Amino acid sequence: MSALPPDIGRDDWLQALPRALVAGFVKADIDFQRKGEVSGTTATLVVVDGFTVTVASVGDSRCILDTQGGELQLLTVDHRLEENAEERERVTASGGEVGRLNLFGGQEVGPLRCWPGGLCLSRSIGDMDVGEFIVPIPHVKQVKVDTSYKMLGICSFICCNAS
Repeated sequence: MSALPPDIGRDDWLQALPRALVAGFVKADIDFQRKGEVSGTTATLVVVDGFTVTVASVGDSRCILDTQGGELQLLTVDHRLEENAEERERVTASGGEVGRLNLFGGQEVGPLRCWPGGLCLSRSIGDMDVGEFIVPIPHVKQVKVDTSYKMLGICSFICCNAS
């Protein structure tokens, strides 16, 4: 949150928060680079301030808002290449390749991946060994809630798809 100016009013703070979260994700990615880490991670960060919920995410970790009526509102975007045509277009437009793993004989298997590297995600923190096509810029969403919202759930892709 060091990207937010000190002594800022609440409304201005809420307005500046999405940019600060983007800066934080980028800083975390730079820290991975400086340490020579080649592994990476998905991330979902939630800030609740009164009745304002701000969510920033990269990868396939989810944040779901549940109302008393049982309606679910997805607050994150899935960055799995298999699921997201817009991200496939972004990767290929920036020079990356999107395709499945090729076995001997040309048979394609598994989910869509970004090449070089073979990562199934288009956005993450770290993952320095897969090239510049995987970016740490999060999807950020800010919503106003009221008392009809009863639960906020955050889960990994594996958890969300277990049932």
